[in-house]
Amino acid sequence: MDAPTSPLAPHRGALSSLGKTRRLTLLLGLIFGVAILPSRLQGAPERAAAAGPESADSSTAASLAAISDRPDVAAELERRRRAPVGESSVPSERYWTALQRMRAMPRHSTRQNRMLPSRAEAEERGAPPAESQQDRWTWLGPGNIGGRTRALVVDPAVPRILYAAGVSGGVFKSVDRGATWTVLTDSLPNLAVSSLAMDPTNRHVIYAGTGEGYGTFDSVRGLGIFRTTDGGASWTLLPATAVADFYYVNKIAISKQNSLRIYAATGTGVWRTSDGGASWTRILDPRLDGGCFDLALRGDQPPDDILFASCGTGGLYGQNTGPAADGTVFRSLRAQLDGPGGAFQPVLHEEHMGLTSLAIAPSAPNVIYAVAANNSSNGGYWQGLHAVFRSLQGGAPGTWKPRVRNDDANRLNTLLLTILLPVCDLDKQGTSGLGFYANTIAVDPLDPRRVWVGGVDLFRSDDGGRNWGIASYWWGHGVDGTAQGSYVPGFAHADQHVIVFDPRYDGVINRTLYVGGDGGVYKTLDARAPVARGADATCSAAATGMAWKPLNHGYGVTQIYHGTPYADGTGYVAGTQDNGFLLGRDAAGPDGWQMIAGNDVFRAVVSPDDTNVLYEIDSYGFKRSMDGGASFVKVDQKIDFSLFAAPLILDPNDSSRLWIGGSALWRSDDRAATWKQASAPYKDLATALAVAPGNSDVLLAGTNAGQVLSTSTARSASSGTVLSTSLPRSGYVSSIAFDPERPDVVYAAYSSFGGTHVWKSQDGGHTWAGIDGSGQAAIPDVPVHTVIVDPHHGSTLYAGSDLGVFVSLDGGDHWAVEANGFPNVVTSTLALATNAKGQAELFAFTYGRGVFKVTLPGP
Repeated sequence: MDAPTSPLAPHRGALSSLGKTRRLTLLLGLIFGVAILPSRLQGAPERAAAAGPESADSSTAASLAAISDRPDVAAELERRRRAPVGESSVPSERYWTALQRMRAMPRHSTRQNRMLPSRAEAEERGAPPAESQQDRWTWLGPGNIGGRTRALVVDPAVPRILYAAGVSGGVFKSVDRGATWTVLTDSLPNLAVSSLAMDPTNRHVIYAGTGEGYGTFDSVRGLGIFRTTDGGASWTLLPATAVADFYYVNKIAISKQNSLRIYAATGTGVWRTSDGGASWTRILDPRLDGGCFDLALRGDQPPDDILFASCGTGGLYGQNTGPAADGTVFRSLRAQLDGPGGAFQPVLHEEHMGLTSLAIAPSAPNVIYAVAANNSSNGGYWQGLHAVFRSLQGGAPGTWKPRVRNDDANRLNTLLLTILLPVCDLDKQGTSGLGFYANTIAVDPLDPRRVWVGGVDLFRSDDGGRNWGIASYWWGHGVDGTAQGSYVPGFAHADQHVIVFDPRYDGVINRTLYVGGDGGVYKTLDARAPVARGADATCSAAATGMAWKPLNHGYGVTQIYHGTPYADGTGYVAGTQDNGFLLGRDAAGPDGWQMIAGNDVFRAVVSPDDTNVLYEIDSYGFKRSMDGGASFVKVDQKIDFSLFAAPLILDPNDSSRLWIGGSALWRSDDRAATWKQASAPYKDLATALAVAPGNSDVLLAGTNAGQVLSTSTARSASSGTVLSTSLPRSGYVSSIAFDPERPDVVYAAYSSFGGTHVWKSQDGGHTWAGIDGSGQAAIPDVPVHTVIVDPHHGSTLYAGSDLGVFVSLDGGDHWAVEANGFPNVVTSTLALATNAKGQAELFAFTYGRGVFKVTLPGP
């Protein structure tokens, strides 16, 4: 975020690279000349207290930044993990090849403890039998936290039925206006659903576009467009879309003149089908970064489809990546036609116009709005507001007039896409935002002058986009006198992506509005309630008259980077994308999770012998809690871990001993109170760590260059200790696991595309052999993020990948796809616990579907 123009101008460069929480804290420090926030904005008093080498930075931020993320950091992390050696981008096309191979692989059911036929073989025999609930992995939630949502549809005939989709968790359905949800797509080969469209003539027909094409590498690549004809009970892939042109389907629009005519905005332009998806024609090739992102379709002038398309600014993190980086809005007056009759023409384009969203007024289709982010770092509004435009003449060239720009005299009007700070003085608000990532617009169905914009927060204008008021506050958590962990009615989770009105909205009795964002789905029952205006609009989250309610019970699309179960399996902690540090317990159930700290959290660890002791690594450093998460404090010692998501582990033999990896190893012997450098620096960065069960002196570390480093004197190692080196392959070592019964046997997993992904050493990590299997029983070329050994069956291995879990029963000679209820979802962490019955339980933390567990077969 860039700083405000005057007193903070010298700090712009540094601030622009920081995430919301840290930027907020630093901005306020610069503004007030202090290192902490004014007492009115602090959370519980104990959160501000610090002792010894720790600070209250994260505790203070947590009281304000209940929701905070770093999409730039997450993007770089995902690129580093997956890109092939020597390449800078992720070869997304290889997922399709991997999925095809998986259809022919044998399947395995851990719950049933038996092998199953391949998916292809089962389909040849007829549809595979439905799985009984007791045969499935148990889903643990979170069912009340939500996750990034870009697609939301309300059934116009039965408005209590809603469909929503997580960008890496698939499609969910609610039949009670969002009170509860049921997953529909766990068996699909791709869960990265970013767009939904319902057939206007048949409410049971829905199209789901996959792939999130918004320029961040944590975006999961899609597989094309899926269709259901029975309200989501079953889905089929449209074969013509299983190609690279449909890897990122950002928007789908269906013609009201002919429901077989469908338009798709993708990473390569705008495509049209006239036969319900059997064949497609590209009708706009904008040659702009990222292709096209938004569509607005008029259907009030039959037989023509008047179609608007917003294209461009898909560069990484929304930054300029070339001369074509500025955005453009195109219009076709007869989009159903090929050739000159249906040709698009540019109707809106300005220098530095970034990602642009579109909305046609339902009650006056000649009125169309556009909100554009700013692509220039000059003037301070980088990815904040560029302008809101309006055309009253059907979007014709020359009719788009700016209603407000970022130089408007009313400062509040310039903050639509900005990260708002909880300070009263509007001149002390920041300016930059996340307009390349969180950017959406909608018009009241009955009033063409009442317009909504969603950026980080929600804004509304009642005069055609000229003046704006705040409708939601991302920081309405633990502020305004509320207890830490509670929310004011004006709170809605940060980063808005979709705004949808109830189909029976009448502006009087029914004023229901739904929104989807990084926190899942929210709604208000009064979309015409007063919004916060004037100079005091940012003083209090209670300033708005809007009240928001989360609709996330059972909506399990949380994106988890890393997690750890309690030793007895009755609880679990998880680090998430934009939903902080989460705590779940069996006793509370899937809908009883708690967020106990904010930020993007890349590592979340709980001590096995004291569940009050928690550790996290987020995008701002390493933090510790000694009171079960009531407060987190930052460890300020100079621990060198240059890699976001640096590996953090507890010694399995002594939980008071911790290890962190960076360009050297660091060890704490006193629960992170003090740290010592425990190796000489090495060339690369540590990405995975493991200590041998039963021998705390044996430690292995994987690196981002593929090396496996080792020492046999870990407990006494110092800054002069040189680690032994081996190189199974080049790439990114994502996981290392010891066999608990045979400490000389160790496994390493690689998440880089290309080459073998699972390796085995039988001499403590000095020499290695690839064990991806062979033939149809081999792991395909897909990133593997985690590997673990069954504690009762040393030859049984589990590997978590970008496409779910693979299982080997013979030490890696042959692999199968884990079936029976486990989705094709990015599996970030596999971990073990032992329940009260002495049974081993396997936990899977996923990036898009929350947490699952299954009881392993006995000894």
